[in-house]
Amino acid sequence: MSPLKAMSENERRLFAIFKKALQAERDAQAMYQEAMGLCEDPMLRAVLKGFYEDEIRHEQGVLARYHQFRNEYQADGN
Repeated sequence: MSPLKAMSENERRLFAIFKKALQAERDAQAMYQEAMGLCEDPMLRAVLKGFYEDEIRHEQGVLARYHQFRNEYQADGN
């Protein structure tokens, strides 16, 4: 296992952006879920469900990368 790297200020800021991106994906999921609940049109509901599922995949991708990079650094990612 490689030794952990110390984080620069820019890298700390990038990790904070990762956290914001995760929250944005979760917020988008909530928004599309709400929209699906309000929607009476089955076709539009299916489109919204697709958007919702996209946001779940986005969150999973961002989270995987966040963990991958975070494992390389000494810091809590703040």
